[in-house]
Amino acid sequence: TLKLFKIKEKYANLSGIITLIFLCIISGFTPSVIRAAFMMGITLLGPLFKKRSDRINSLGFSAGCILLVNPFVLLSPSFFLSFLATLGVVLSSRFNYALLPLLEKKKLPHLIKKLINFIYTSLLISLFATLFTLPASVYYFGTVSIIAPVVNLLTLNIAYVAMVTTLISLTTSFTPFTFLTELLFNVTEIILKTLINVIKFTASFKLSSVSANPDFDYVLVAVNGRRFVVAKELKAKFLELLGNPEYQELKTIKGRKLEYVTYEHPLFGLDKVCPVILGNHVTLDAGTGLVHTAPGHGED
Repeated sequence: TLKLFKIKEKYANLSGIITLIFLCIISGFTPSVIRAAFMMGITLLGPLFKKRSDRINSLGFSAGCILLVNPFVLLSPSFFLSFLATLGVVLSSRFNYALLPLLEKKKLPHLIKKLINFIYTSLLISLFATLFTLPASVYYFGTVSIIAPVVNLLTLNIAYVAMVTTLISLTTSFTPFTFLTELLFNVTEIILKTLINVIKFTASFKLSSVSANPDFDYVLVAVNGRRFVVAKELKAKFLELLGNPEYQELKTIKGRKLEYVTYEHPLFGLDKVCPVILGNHVTLDAGTGLVHTAPGHGED
């Protein structure tokens, strides 16, 4: 994105690496995010040391490093999704500027040309990422999101802007310019509300569901008059997030028995009843052992 505004590659890559680190921090350093960030980060390092870098080789090197640390990651769907999505993004860069020569021939304002090329590039990246993760999506999930490229076009760019404004506002918070920090936080809040509204819209589609792993044990726990379903191995972490309240464990059930159990959508209530489906892509890395599934994105 920064290259479209004629920012030098090394500065654009440095900005990308900082953004990846920031993303890891706000995600709580979950394994899946670290893997994806490491893969993309390695491909951005070359120009910072004034070296010619082949991004395909860099991606292969990063994948090799991850496998050396943990060979069993080959059994993880998130590893294949991270690798294939990053490969798609890398290969899409070869076509990023294909539209510019055509736009130069058109009598359009310079800003309009930049905007058109920006939309084209963003959609191209999203399309390549979707196409390259298609085999893994079909194999692990048994389904494909046909609107993911468009949804990604909206959400990823909004999220990127939000991360940039948040990073700048955190930096200015250590300076005397408190008014600027407050302004940036307000701007970030507006951006995030826009992002949530987009996510709510995609989550409202009938294809939304929650995935459970058929081989996990799930427990039903009662906390302060409310009931929660969570993977048994993640129960302690989940209760810790709630402040370690008193609870009662009501029932234990195998994940496969949750298939087709229906639930009220947390955003739309009884106006939308959704099913629980099974998926081996659900892991115990973090969260509850249940993964929200929507056409491209959802409010996770």
